[in-house]
Amino acid sequence: MPCARALESVTRARLAATLDRPRAWSPNPVARLAVYPASRRLSRVGSAGRVCSRGLLALPDEPFPASDRLDVEIGKTPYARFDLNDYSVPHDRTQRTLTVFADIDTVRIAEGNEVVATHARSWDRGQQLENPGHLHRLVAEKKRARQHRGLDRLAKAAPSSQALLRCLAERNENLGSNTARLLQLLDAVGADALEDALVEVLERDTVHIGAVRQVVDKHRSERGLPPPVTIPLPPGDHHDLVIVPHALSTYDALKKDSNDVQ
Repeated sequence: MPCARALESVTRARLAATLDRPRAWSPNPVARLAVYPASRRLSRVGSAGRVCSRGLLALPDEPFPASDRLDVEIGKTPYARFDLNDYSVPHDRTQRTLTVFADIDTVRIAEGNEVVATHARSWDRGQQLENPGHLHRLVAEKKRARQHRGLDRLAKAAPSSQALLRCLAERNENLGSNTARLLQLLDAVGADALEDALVEVLERDTVHIGAVRQVVDKHRSERGLPPPVTIPLPPGDHHDLVIVPHALSTYDALKKDSNDVQ
């Protein structure tokens, strides 16, 4: 070994120097050390260390993995709970078990050998740490899901809407806004009236939403009905509330009872 050979050479040199100067030998170890200057002793030790270091292996490029490891269950919401904080994960990684690797600076969340999320570690409690990319993809996915639900509803209520939307797509028009306007007409006039208007628009080859609304208004005017009016409601608890009207004969009964009392 290089280190053993270096130490052996230093020992031989020290022994030779001692033999060359017999007067320097003394049974007292302190006296023996005093013979050699401190700089000379340090230089010999330093040279031996440099020789030994040549045979040592270099440190690895990757540090030793000394991090906490914890398996966490991801529920319906895309967050992983670790150390009293919630860290966001991609929306397609819910309803499964992920592994959290955490050191003093970073929290990494992995599924198998794939790291799906990386966050700066928070030493606070009750915090919700989110990656903007996770939120943007979640919003886009929800928007696509709403659009698909609207298309399915239109296809069931008014089958001719698929042909109309196909023509609009060929003209590179915005299908999202056109679908929303058709859904508003569906809520205002019903499935039968909307289907009749769509069929007439396709036969006349005037394929745009304004023409559908115009035909709906014309049909209602011919039947003596007012134009449909829709009031857009923001999403909330009362958005899908349905009020069932009751019979007005109840008020007639109340009026009759009051007349009898008089």
